[in-house]
Amino acid sequence: MSYIEIDEAQLGLTRSQTINSVLIVAAAAIMMLFGLLMQNSSASTALPFLDDESGIRALIPANWLITTDSDTFVMQAEDPGAIPFKTLLRVSIVPAGEEATPRNVVDTLTLQRSGRLSTYRVLSIEPTTLRDDEALEMNYAYVQDEPNPFLNAVPVVVRGRDVVIIRGNQAIVVTYREQSSRFEANEFLFEDFLDTLQF
Repeated sequence: MSYIEIDEAQLGLTRSQTINSVLIVAAAAIMMLFGLLMQNSSASTALPFLDDESGIRALIPANWLITTDSDTFVMQAEDPGAIPFKTLLRVSIVPAGEEATPRNVVDTLTLQRSGRLSTYRVLSIEPTTLRDDEALEMNYAYVQDEPNPFLNAVPVVVRGRDVVIIRGNQAIVVTYREQSSRFEANEFLFEDFLDTLQF
């Protein structure tokens, strides 16, 4: 009977195998870092929006769908990649009386939305500032139902945030709406939008 001696050094990795393993791990880490950088750069890319008639200017996230032909708002931007609810940024200008306050506008919005949006609830109303001007911030939630009975869609809980400021006889209402589960994670989009907003 013969025995084969196995050297302990043969059981481990050879020098070239060790180098190759380290290179593969390093290449994978570099590719993951590159992917994260590309994702962050595409998410942070913004395009300018300008409405000469209203004087509204802002930066909108790139590749978002922008709507301006509406009687109810000056501009609305939606993220086409967000499913099932499209992340929304909106600027509206609504008439207000000479003695109107942001609270009057918020109360009017609440009355209008209560009749249109399912289970609409105001979560909070707090004073804030926008461009060193006094403003009012309202947080709310509602359920978005699919009106088409042939589309069997699950209702989506939507959270919203409005910032209201009075300018002369008009109120500027800046709105952010998002699916409840993604609201806080994407709230930076609204903060960036407010930072670039000029009126």
